[in-house]
Amino acid sequence: MKIEDFLSEDAVVFDLKAKDKEGVLRELVRAMVEKGLLPAVLEADCLEALVLRENLGSTGTGRGVAFPHARVDELDSLVGLFARSSGGVEFDAIDGEPVYLFFCLFSPKDESTEHVAALSRIAKIMRNDDWCRFLRQARSAKEIFSLLLEAEEDIFG
Repeated sequence: MKIEDFLSEDAVVFDLKAKDKEGVLRELVRAMVEKGLLPAVLEADCLEALVLRENLGSTGTGRGVAFPHARVDELDSLVGLFARSSGGVEFDAIDGEPVYLFFCLFSPKDESTEHVAALSRIAKIMRNDDWCRFLRQARSAKEIFSLLLEAEEDIFG
């Protein structure tokens, strides 16, 4: 599985406006609906699924990165969105630091292989401090997407 299988240049939010965790989750889901990645009728269900997942434990993995994700019954396929917050957001990350880089993923309830593979792929990139720094310094959504593809090539060959 490659990043382009679950993420596109259109699925990048250059600068999140939200200033708190709940606001980020709401903005991520809203952006996915506005970009046509999620049907509008699933907006409330997807937001609820993210909130329930976060209640189990923060998806803020530390070093400025979070992976809000959930499985939703009514989805037909895996969908992802990458977003950056220039100011950072308190997200209950395991290291207590603000989160700047968010990868949001939804998949059908009965699909686990692709869900785990997508999370694993992006997580491996986000463990690289250099690539995270480059993503935080990017000047456009297009540049962020290009950097993700370049990082994938660098890490996975």
